[in-house]
Amino acid sequence: MGIFRELVRAIIPHRFVPFIRYLWNKRRPSLAILDITAVCNAQCPFCPRVYMPEERTKGFMKMELFERCVNELKAQRIKDVRLYATSEPTLHPCFDEIVRRLKAEGMSICVSTNGAFLMRHRDSLLLVDTLQLSIDGWDKESYEKLRYPLKFDVIQEQVCSFSAYAKEHTDRPEISAHLLLTKKTDIAQYLDCWGEFVDKISISFLMGTTRFDGSRFITEHPEDLKDDFYSFEFKRARSCNYPFDTLTISFDGKISLCCADFSAELPLGNIVVGMNKVFHSPMLRKIRRSFLWGAPDICAGCNMFHKPLKEDVAALRMEIEALSHAHKGKLVVCV
Repeated sequence: MGIFRELVRAIIPHRFVPFIRYLWNKRRPSLAILDITAVCNAQCPFCPRVYMPEERTKGFMKMELFERCVNELKAQRIKDVRLYATSEPTLHPCFDEIVRRLKAEGMSICVSTNGAFLMRHRDSLLLVDTLQLSIDGWDKESYEKLRYPLKFDVIQEQVCSFSAYAKEHTDRPEISAHLLLTKKTDIAQYLDCWGEFVDKISISFLMGTTRFDGSRFITEHPEDLKDDFYSFEFKRARSCNYPFDTLTISFDGKISLCCADFSAELPLGNIVVGMNKVFHSPMLRKIRRSFLWGAPDICAGCNMFHKPLKEDVAALRMEIEALSHAHKGKLVVCV
């Protein structure tokens, strides 16, 4: 299978792969992102929430709307669900009920959280398939700079306690940490701090903040973090899976093109008209066609089409290879 996949990659241009998957999946979405709340307890300086209008930063998905989403998922035979996009999902007052409902329908659930409420929802979080912890620091100073106003000692206690609780159970999620790499990241100290509590650590280079400006997606670099970013270059082959296999449903039912449209400003439609109608809307069809020949103008400024310099990726891999650490094998570089 590995050789076959490599042959396909060599023969088929990369930009065509999402379209082929789209056809293989019978022109249906295979993944749904349910952004069940607009509320977040963090104000991360690199997060697009800083550009959201105030009215989009408040609110929770009503359970009637959630049930509509579940029915649509079943109708479209979607089994993979992510419970996050623009906010902290564990803040939803019915979070536990939402998880149990999705699992009762046989859904595979991925939850991404900043970890502040792990123990409050420990039994529900044991039911999910993948639990991703967004943690970027290894001590008070480094953590609280990027995850303001969360407190390092509180998060560390939550992660430690939940890890111990999860290890008491046979059925538990894969627990991963997502590290956004900056020029100041100390990978060895990060492993010392978090390595024993997770199954995997995914490393991605911290990128600029992408937002929709009303007509197109643009990427900006927060002034407060200007010394933290690595240099990037544009990808020559520009493809994106989101328009081909994913629907992102906001807390109020609006459907956005992808996770970069934090305010759901691009008018695609609403879940109340049905997933199938929105997924095959004229606008989405036009965007999909445009991706066959490169990124459409509306998406060209997205940070998805930025990549770190080869020398920086090579230096990162060499740094990891040189580490002598019990948890080094948990590190996965995502570029």
